[in-house]
This record gives sequence, C-alpha cells and structure tokens, in this order.
Amino acid sequence: MRYSEGSLRLLHDDLYQARYCYQMVNEEGRVIKKQVARNFHAASQKEAVLEKAHIRDQLEREALIEDMLPCQKKNPKLSKFMFEQIDGMMKLGLIEPTTGAKYKSEANLILRFIDDVPVHKITAAMVRRMDQDMLAKGVCEGDSRTAAQRPQEVPLRGS
Repeated sequence: MRYSEGSLRLLHDDLYQARYCYQMVNEEGRVIKKQVARNFHAASQKEAVLEKAHIRDQLEREALIEDMLPCQKKNPKLSKFMFEQIDGMMKLGLIEPTTGAKYKSEANLILRFIDDVPVHKITAAMVRRMDQDMLAKGVCEGDSRTAAQRPQEVPLRGS
C-alpha cells in the first residue's frame, strides 16, 4: 500500500488537517481507492508540513505491519511467516540486524521441533510437545545452545 504525499489545510487557528489517498488491490484483484484524514495542532505552517510528513511515514509503517499479519495472506507456512516477520521488523527498523539474526536462529530452532505447517494449524498441544522435546534434549527456551554449551553459574563467595 502506498500513500500519496498528501495535502494540508488549515481548519482554524492552529488546527490543521492532513489528507492522504491510497490504493490497494483486494483478493479479487480489484483496485480500491480510499482517503485518510488526520487532524493535528501546529504552531506554524512549516511545523504543519513536517507533521504531515511524519503522519504519512506513520501510515506507511502501519500499512507495512498490516501486510505482515497472517490473516492478510492465504495460510502461510510457519517458516515463511516467521522469516517474513523478522525481515519486516528489520526493514521497518524495529529491530537491529544482529537481533534479527538471533531471531532467525531461534526460528530455525523452533522449526526443528515443530513441522512446517500453516500458521493457523498450530495448536497448543504442538507447542507443549515442542517445549517437552526441547527440555528433553537440553535446549532452553530462548537459548538455542544445549545445556552443555551454556556457561555454568558460579556461586558468589560468602553465599
């Protein structure tokens, strides 16, 4: 989804309105055009122009996040969904590349224990079984290292 640059109008005193148009293609392939308006206060025209750009960026960001939701896609498989989510968060700047790499490592770990099924078919029983299998194999939740690979806690003196 792509928003227009938008238009700006002064409603009264310091109250402005930013208007944007966007178009999207629905599931049947039809193009749908819509308008969005946001009201805000600004001390000057220059400040209003900056706020209009900020609002547009926020709308674009929200649209990208909505595109990543599983309900928008036709039954994505778990692997595709997880990696698209991680890539989307990195693209939006919500996480750093190093964090994204860690998340991808954890996603690969999850895929070792849960079959690559459509997201909507994952059940609580599957997740419980994954937890049990991970514990049995010595892999802690949130840590892809086995128990033998993890550093051991050293007791403090005087404790």
